[in-house]
Amino acid sequence: MQRHRLRDLVLPWSARNKRDCMLTIRLFVIFISIWMLHQFVAENSTAHASTVSEALVKVSRCHVRTQPRPDAAIITTIRRGARVYVLPGQGRGKWLYIETADRQTGWAHASLLLMLPPPVAPAAADQHEIRSIQAVVTPDNEEKVLIFLNGRFLPKSFVLETDPPPRVVFDFYQADYAVGGTDRIEVNGKFIRCIRVAVHWEHPMKTRVVLDLAPNHDYQVDHSFYEKELLYEVIVR
Repeated sequence: MQRHRLRDLVLPWSARNKRDCMLTIRLFVIFISIWMLHQFVAENSTAHASTVSEALVKVSRCHVRTQPRPDAAIITTIRRGARVYVLPGQGRGKWLYIETADRQTGWAHASLLLMLPPPVAPAAADQHEIRSIQAVVTPDNEEKVLIFLNGRFLPKSFVLETDPPPRVVFDFYQADYAVGGTDRIEVNGKFIRCIRVAVHWEHPMKTRVVLDLAPNHDYQVDHSFYEKELLYEVIVR
């Protein structure tokens, strides 16, 4: 009969279990590292989304430069309507540090950009609201009225020319105005004198936005809706 000492039986078993134990520890460390990396990326993505602002280019061409000065080298040029991200904590005076849609970063003058309000969740059908109205006069002799909404609801529009001054009217039915019952925004542009806003509570309820135009001009009025920004834009030229 072949005899084995106890040491010969125990040592192989112990070494095999030691190798299995080390492999399990390594797999556990890898799993924990991947989980921590995932948490870090998720937290930083949330922080980035909460601090970065968005803007639209409001002129025909916007130069993105290497330094915050008008004579700095041009990295790229972006066109009207392009969306950019304004990176926080890096602005210098009237210059903003931005990131373009194709991930290029550089400096752009604030006067070339229109800051967008923070995004909101789409509203229910009975919760329509005009969040804000802004007037923009561009260097290209265009005058814009930017109406920020909280959902996709478009107005009924028409022109009143019987009594001076001529007026362009936009009726947003079943929509409230966040600023209050009435508002008046002075523009004093070549085409648009002022913007008047009033909430009419009688049935059917609506918020009416009126553009008072300057007399003795030929006008071209265009309007568009941008789904992603929930922006109704009116251009008078």
